[in-house]
Amino acid sequence: MKEEKHGRQLIANIYLFVCSGIAFLYALIRIGRSKKTAPFFQIAACTVLCLLLYRTFYALSIMFFGDVLTTFNVGFIGYCAVFLFLFFMNFGQMDYLVDDRQTLDVKYRLIPLVVPAVEIFFGVYALTCGT
Repeated sequence: MKEEKHGRQLIANIYLFVCSGIAFLYALIRIGRSKKTAPFFQIAACTVLCLLLYRTFYALSIMFFGDVLTTFNVGFIGYCAVFLFLFFMNFGQMDYLVDDRQTLDVKYRLIPLVVPAVEIFFGVYALTCGT
C-alpha cells in the first residue's frame, strides 16, 4: 500500500516536472527570440524555473529515498521562491500599471491580506507538527 502511494506521488511529481519544464523552455525560447522582453515576463520565467527546480528535487527524493523529505530541504526553498517571485511580479511591474493612486478605505487594503495570513498560519502550523 505504501509503495502504491509513492508511485502515485512520483507520477504526479514527474507530470508537474514535465509541465514546468515545457513552460520554462517556452519562456527561454520567447526571451531568446525577442530583442527586448518585458521584465514582467522575465520574472514569470524565473517563477517557472523555481517550479521546475523544486519539482526536480521532489521527484528525485521520491525516486532515491522513497518519499518526500519531511524536514526542511532545498525543494522547500524553491517552493517559497515561487511565491516570492509572484509577489514581486505583482507588486513591482503590474502594481504601477493597475493602481490608480486613489486613496481607498483602509479595509479594502487590508482584506487582501486575510488569505495570505491564513496560509502563513497553517503553513507554520504544519511545519511545527512535522507534516
